[in-house]
Amino acid sequence: MTGDPAMWLAVQSIRCLWTKAGRDAEHGRRRGQAPMRLPLTGLEAQLLQPPVAGGVLWQEIPLRPDGGAFGNAPVAPAAWKSWNAQQLREQGYEWHVQPGGMAIGWWHAGGVRHTGQPQPLGVLRPGQWLRVVTHRRTNGWDHWAWEKRVTNLMCVDRTHALDVFASTPPVRVIDEEPHLY
Repeated sequence: MTGDPAMWLAVQSIRCLWTKAGRDAEHGRRRGQAPMRLPLTGLEAQLLQPPVAGGVLWQEIPLRPDGGAFGNAPVAPAAWKSWNAQQLREQGYEWHVQPGGMAIGWWHAGGVRHTGQPQPLGVLRPGQWLRVVTHRRTNGWDHWAWEKRVTNLMCVDRTHALDVFASTPPVRVIDEEPHLY
C-alpha cells in the first residue's frame, strides 16, 4: 500500500493469445499492428472512490489471435478491478513506496534465477508510466499456444491528467526477447 492514500498503481494489460492455426504471416502482420496502449477509459471514476487496499487498479484487455477485438466491436477497454499486492505479484510485478512515487519490480524468470530478487524497473512519479512486453509459449496435451502481453504500469493520482499515454512517452520500455519455439 502506498504512503500517499491518493496515489495508485494502474496497470493496463493487453493480451493476445494464438494457436498454431494463427501463426501465418497475415495473422502475424495484424498482431504486429495491435494496440500497445488504449485510452484509460473508466479510470477517472475509480480515482474518485476511496483508495483500494493494496493500491492497485488492474485492467485486462484480451485480443483475438489477429490482434483485433472479440466480436464485431472495436477494441474496448474492460472495467478496472481493485487488486491487492498478492494479485499483482501473481502477475510478476510488485511495488514499494518511494518518496513522491513508487518503485516497480518485475519478477522476470531470468533476473530471479540469478539474484532471487525482482528486477528493478525504476521509480515512477505521478503521471509517469512504463511498458513491459512479454512473449510466452504454453502447451497442453493436445495444443500449443503463444501469448504476447503488453503491460503498461502507471503511477496515477487525482492531480495529474489521465491522458498520460497521449501526452507523455513511457519512462522505460522493456521488450522481452521472444522464446516462442
